[in-house]
Amino acid sequence: MGTENLTDIDQNHAVQIGERIYWVGYHLPDDKFQCHAYLIEHGNQSVLIDPGSNLTFEQTLKKTEEIIPFSKIRYFICQHQDPDITSSLKTIEKLVTRKDAVIVTHWRADALIKHYNLALPFWRVEDHDWTLDLGGRTLKFIFTPYLHFPGAYCTFDEKTGILFSSDIYGGFTDGFQLVAKDEGYFESLRPFHEHYMPSREILQSALTNIQTLPIEMIAPQHGSIIPKRLVNFMTENLMTLDCGMFSAASKDIDIQRFTRLNKILRDNTKTILLYRDFREIVDSLVQIMRKLLPSVLNLEFYATLKDKRILHFSPESRYHATVVKKTNGFKAYLNINRKNFERNYANPFIMTEVKDGKQALLIPLFSPESQTSNALAIIYLGSSIANANEVKQVITQMSQSLQAAVEREIIYYMLDQDRQKYYENSTRDILTGLFTRFYMKDIIERQLTIHDRDENATVSLIMFDIDRFKKVNDSFGHSAGDNVLRSVAKILLESSLKVDLQVRLGGEEFAIFTVGSSLKKLSNLAEKIRKQVSGLNFEGSMKGHKISISAGTAIRHKGETLEELLHRTNIALYEAKKTGRNKICHSQ
Repeated sequence: MGTENLTDIDQNHAVQIGERIYWVGYHLPDDKFQCHAYLIEHGNQSVLIDPGSNLTFEQTLKKTEEIIPFSKIRYFICQHQDPDITSSLKTIEKLVTRKDAVIVTHWRADALIKHYNLALPFWRVEDHDWTLDLGGRTLKFIFTPYLHFPGAYCTFDEKTGILFSSDIYGGFTDGFQLVAKDEGYFESLRPFHEHYMPSREILQSALTNIQTLPIEMIAPQHGSIIPKRLVNFMTENLMTLDCGMFSAASKDIDIQRFTRLNKILRDNTKTILLYRDFREIVDSLVQIMRKLLPSVLNLEFYATLKDKRILHFSPESRYHATVVKKTNGFKAYLNINRKNFERNYANPFIMTEVKDGKQALLIPLFSPESQTSNALAIIYLGSSIANANEVKQVITQMSQSLQAAVEREIIYYMLDQDRQKYYENSTRDILTGLFTRFYMKDIIERQLTIHDRDENATVSLIMFDIDRFKKVNDSFGHSAGDNVLRSVAKILLESSLKVDLQVRLGGEEFAIFTVGSSLKKLSNLAEKIRKQVSGLNFEGSMKGHKISISAGTAIRHKGETLEELLHRTNIALYEAKKTGRNKICHSQ
């Protein structure tokens, strides 16, 4: 059975979506998380996939028993542990009478589901070679960790080619829409994955495995079923999606607001519904406007942030947001009240003259929440417009799309700022400005792989430790200690090359990784830094007090792990401290 036959669906009854496969879910009114449960009817070996919550299970049970008695179900597949999948298990347990019924899950989900205090046993996918043989029908389980749970997996029915994808390919929907109609449905997938999936790399890894399957249909837990003709399109676009966007976002970035903006763009401007790039959106809007107003040249925008900064989007910057101080006289049209504007102006725009005698239309874009103009669109015209009523109709039609497009771009800008700040905090030590141990591990392990292939790409390491640093803190206070750490870090940064990796390992311990250095160069660098640290002069309470550092050096052996290299270098550092401090020892 293909999805092209799934028309005029009665959601109050089970819906067949494949050979002996049925949708038995229930859509809660006004709930964007449209949740799905699926039944595979296979006699006494029947399967219920993601049975759902207590809010929906009554309907799932009713629909299931339209097809088979509930006693026929042996396997209850739970692809992760969330309550919208598993909270009905306690109710299910009361209905199950057969002794061979099991909950099919991964051990990581099992560890949490067990807290429902269930008597039903667990059948763990990893213990059965990720395969369930129903007798004439085989289910394959595809491990998809961290999407969006460490033990998440998908289920593939080899007989029909239906992939039960759990949260992957899930989407937010308005109302009941069992089957995705066209490529525009990707805009329902986009905010769901941006919000719930941790990273593009993790999603790509799972999608790469999924692409090897002969998929005829995707049946997700949320959103709409994806027919075969849309599978490749959705997969390819998900491959490039920047996920984890809301992980470090400010609290005021609301997923519901974000979804609303996407819906406005989808509903009001059909030709731009698939665009993410703001430049493409603007170009499309300009083309639409020119059909009605041929004199339109281009568009630019100003927008205000909550911290009073002003963003400028222009053709010159390819519509990338840039923070500006000057607005070329347009600032007066930002942050104005809608009622005041409508009281003073008969039209939703202001026609004004700009440089070179050309005209422009100024369109305040009012936020639906605040009813103030958080953005201003400027339409530059190549010639005067005589028919103001015609212009009014065009602007009235387009202003909502303009506002939604700009506001969405503001959200993306804020997210990028938050993510950049989060990333910098995770890669750079706040006190010293050196790289963190977290960042070091990622970068150096990649370099070790290169060294294993290319002997000329030798990785070398110097580890430094400030001698008697505890005494500094005890004698002069932690503020003085912090000043010492910053001073040593500055020497490391200034003495080594930009291509080197300078790291604060923790406390008073530092490291420099170099590539391609000989033992002589490595020793010279360590000695240079040691001398400069010994020559530091401090002011205040530490005036006249001298500090020193000890160092250990090592050149990596091919095949040596990062942990082994650190351990070996640390032994050399310990030897330097044990034999008198303020010296350098090398590890062979």
